[in-house]
Amino acid sequence: KIPIDYVKGVEYYTVISLPYSGTYTYRFAAKDRNGVLALGTPTQEYIGPILTGVDAPVAPLLLWTGERNYLYDGLDPEQGEPNSTIFTYRVKYSDGNNEAPLAGYPRVKIKTTGGTETILSLTRVSPATVTYAAGVLYETRTTLPVPTGVYTYQFEAKDITGLTARGAGTQVKIAPAVNSAPVLSNGTVNPTNGNVSTLYTFSVRYQDSEGYVPYPGYPKVHILIGGVDIPGSPIILPYHDGGNISSGRVYSNPITLSYNNSNYSYYFEAMDIYRKMATPTSTYYGPVVTGGGNCGPELLWVGTGGYVSDGLEPEIGTRGTIFTFKVRYRDLNNDQPKPGYPQVHIKTNEGTYTSLKMNFEEGVVSCGVYMATTTLSRITNYTYYIEAFEDNPENNSIRLPLKVEMKGPRVTNAPILTWTGESGFESDGVNPDYGTVNSSSFTYKVRYYDTDGNLPKYVHLWIYKDGKRIFGSPFPMGFVPTSGNLADGDYYANISFTESGTYSYLIEAKEKLGINLNPLEIGSESPSAKTATLEAIGDPSLVGEFSPSQVDIFGDLGEDELIMVIWADGVSAVGPATLEMVGPIVKTEQQQNREIKLPPPTPQIQITDLQSVYCYPNPTKKGEITFANLPQNRLIKIRIFNIVGELVYEEEREANSGGKIIWTCRNSANERVASGIYIYILTDRIGNMKRGKLGIIR
Repeated sequence: KIPIDYVKGVEYYTVISLPYSGTYTYRFAAKDRNGVLALGTPTQEYIGPILTGVDAPVAPLLLWTGERNYLYDGLDPEQGEPNSTIFTYRVKYSDGNNEAPLAGYPRVKIKTTGGTETILSLTRVSPATVTYAAGVLYETRTTLPVPTGVYTYQFEAKDITGLTARGAGTQVKIAPAVNSAPVLSNGTVNPTNGNVSTLYTFSVRYQDSEGYVPYPGYPKVHILIGGVDIPGSPIILPYHDGGNISSGRVYSNPITLSYNNSNYSYYFEAMDIYRKMATPTSTYYGPVVTGGGNCGPELLWVGTGGYVSDGLEPEIGTRGTIFTFKVRYRDLNNDQPKPGYPQVHIKTNEGTYTSLKMNFEEGVVSCGVYMATTTLSRITNYTYYIEAFEDNPENNSIRLPLKVEMKGPRVTNAPILTWTGESGFESDGVNPDYGTVNSSSFTYKVRYYDTDGNLPKYVHLWIYKDGKRIFGSPFPMGFVPTSGNLADGDYYANISFTESGTYSYLIEAKEKLGINLNPLEIGSESPSAKTATLEAIGDPSLVGEFSPSQVDIFGDLGEDELIMVIWADGVSAVGPATLEMVGPIVKTEQQQNREIKLPPPTPQIQITDLQSVYCYPNPTKKGEITFANLPQNRLIKIRIFNIVGELVYEEEREANSGGKIIWTCRNSANERVASGIYIYILTDRIGNMKRGKLGIIR
């Protein structure tokens, strides 16, 4: 093996041939294994090579644009109403000889089911700077009239030499479906009262003005208790009677209902043969069903928002995060839960950590959503399950999930973003503060620190001008190799500006949490990537759901030692660098030349409140933190709390002549405080207050 040293640098190259005359441009791009974009001058665009000679004539291409909704075709939307929906036809014209299309091209041929053809020319939408060799976007927009049905379309083009275009865009595509939605009306159930042996007939009228029959499996009736479909719902309604489709037909189905309950409701839905959905009917209430035995309660996931497949939101947070647990309790016999239930039991590896009563939130008490909220103080991985009892003599119970616990939440320390403290970056993240359009390069820097050692998923720089995000923002920030490590180091970006004005910026970061699924040691050699099929063991319901942002597999090919790490999203960073800052101020050369080059006077600003106070270094490894920009000749009370809210340090004193107070990272008993995140609150005697977070590293 040849050792590869990425610190010293590794060269890469490729060899290609270029078939067309003209001036080319190029640039390089790369990402490291953590997904961080490479920086440096090769990432800029350069001109070259310039090729001359006579090119062989090449036919143009019509291609899909690759944009959202135009990945595999050239139409959006795919379905609509006659004479009202605006359909957009869009295609990319590319010519290797950089030749323009012939007048009247590109164009699109649209045919109806009856064979009527309409031809529409497309209009260029790409900027004039985009060459035909690179590919130019064209589009046209139109409504489609009756006759309704399924249309087809096909793009055509010729270049100025008369060569006919080829490519994916020249295929005949079937779309759009143009028709009006069917209408549902007269939804009923008969009878409206009965017992578990009664036949209840649900019926609805289906009408389609264009005469299209329902799609197979429709119309349907949804029968609900407590807002949730009962087992077996929705139920298909077969044709019953009535005239033709355009004047309306009745569809119905007689069924029995197995649960004695007074909280039934129902609604109907349908779509036509071209899958045009009718507007679902409003919700009807009934019937009232009596008789039958006790069936016991159910616990279900709520099914909306962040509670589709579990009962927790969010799944990852910090000690201060409010975790919300939700569940749907349903008793088909209308029995409400036993007092004090449902309960959510939250566990750590050592056992049950806490149990919380869940309170009724919405619906009805026998068929509704219950909720509990809490914060969790221990930095660890939790699991949970929910249980309930019905309030009747049989006292039936239910648990969700049935035998295991759900994974979550994961409580971690939030990463911290602070200024680096270097020259030019003591109290902000950009240097220089002033510069010139196109010629000045502005360096942005920030310090990322995570007490748990979690790497950043990203560190992003957002830049604004006049309150609007500039083009390209957010910009990825690269790691400074000499500043430490990825979990405790500096990140930077170099930016130049093409417009003058006053800019502002903020920096955001999010940690990524590594879930090591097979914690075997990695050898000293660089890990090599491989494709592997992993077979899970154990109860799959224990794993829960996650959305991994990256999966890494390490190990040497041919060896049994293998480690797989799933990178899941963590929490967002906090700290002073996450606040929006003003700067830099960028001027044109003419503006710079017009200014009188005199040194600016020293500003004499009287600080009257505490809002401009900041502390540094943050986090600190030096055993002290300086609070700066404090008003002078005024008593300032400093209170430091740990992350669980316990008072660690308290003192009242005046700032020195430089507007600073130094805290030596000791508690009120003059003992060194432990590493971690702390909350500081500064107050004066006239009602001003400043609150923030600081980090201490031992």
